[in-house]
Amino acid sequence: MDKPMDKRRVDHVWTDGPRTERLNLRVSPEFKARLEQAAREEGLSGTDLIVRATNEQIDEILMRRTVVSDEFFDGLLAALDEPPAPNPQLAKGFRRLEELRRADVAQATRR
Repeated sequence: MDKPMDKRRVDHVWTDGPRTERLNLRVSPEFKARLEQAAREEGLSGTDLIVRATNEQIDEILMRRTVVSDEFFDGLLAALDEPPAPNPQLAKGFRRLEELRRADVAQATRR
């Protein structure tokens, strides 16, 4: 694989540590050529591109299976059932948001 064009690295909590484990992959020549081209375009090594792409897929898969304790889940439901009362800053922010929305609508109707 070609060397990376710049120093960008894959940044992720699971990949920031030292890479001491090895995976061996067999791919078609066409896949390897596409990988090398994409890695060059991103300024990454082929390894970094594979780690980034597979890491995103792994995150998606594992997030579907995130499990929390019964106590945590019960606490979450209780918090959602009883949200805190709005504070003055929050109320002010919502009033400002409504003002901005009205201004956008008024501006759009003048066009």
